[in-house]
Amino acid sequence: MCIIILNTKEHLTKELLNECWQTNSDGAGIMYAIDGKINIFKELKNFNTFYEYYSTLRKEFKKTKIALHFRIATSGNIDIYNIHPFNVNENLAFMHNGIINILLQKKSKISDTIAFNQKILKQLPQNFLNNHALVELISRYVERSKLLFMNNHGKYWIINEHLGHWDKKGNWYSNYSYCEMPFLKQQNINWTHDI
Repeated sequence: MCIIILNTKEHLTKELLNECWQTNSDGAGIMYAIDGKINIFKELKNFNTFYEYYSTLRKEFKKTKIALHFRIATSGNIDIYNIHPFNVNENLAFMHNGIINILLQKKSKISDTIAFNQKILKQLPQNFLNNHALVELISRYVERSKLLFMNNHGKYWIINEHLGHWDKKGNWYSNYSYCEMPFLKQQNINWTHDI
């Protein structure tokens, strides 16, 4: 199912990120832009390594938008290569939450997200996110999946943003898998239906 978080300024708690890590346990990644460059960090095995990287980054760059992705493998190997985010080009990267119906070979080592990037996104013109028709086509193609793109200047685009939610602090979540089960039950939320 995975989860994407767009963290706009507030420092996310270790408890919240650990809940994401435990619920989506196949690795996590971060993307952010500093000085005109998109930066990517990925961690497969150690939550504390991931959290220390995030925490140091957030303390040093208080106003930088940071996107985080926690993976549950639905296709492809469980390895560092399949952890999000992925570069579309040198100035644009993205994360995906959901399942994209794209043809993969049986027992493929790559995920549906990598296949989508290679077969679709990398074939589009570099400014495709500024073309409303192309964004609409992508949205329809990925159906209920959510995509978060970020460029080298920190500008972001969320495809199917309405399928996620914003908190009061200005963070966007692609689903509720960051919440502990008692909270979800109390609020009558079933995040497993909202991939």
